[in-house]
Amino acid sequence: MKLPGLPISRQGMHDRAQRCKWPYREHTGPKGGREYPLALVLFDVPAAELTEELRLALLEKLEELNGQIQVEKVMIAKITQILKHRAGTATGEA
Repeated sequence: MKLPGLPISRQGMHDRAQRCKWPYREHTGPKGGREYPLALVLFDVPAAELTEELRLALLEKLEELNGQIQVEKVMIAKITQILKHRAGTATGEA
């Protein structure tokens, strides 16, 4: 994601993240790398450079992420329910 006021290269973003001590998690994809919380990255974008186009794109991305989180919550609830049921079956409680 290219944002005004932020480096566009991987090395530049890595340097900024180290300098600002951003927390991260390792990316498990084929290229590896690190993932930084979007909220921290946005704090480094100057407010004057947050165009309407960029604002709308960010809102769209946040809605997409929220949808993914909701799907993950449903999946976690289903898996939890299955595991609890199986635990009950294994102990003869079902």
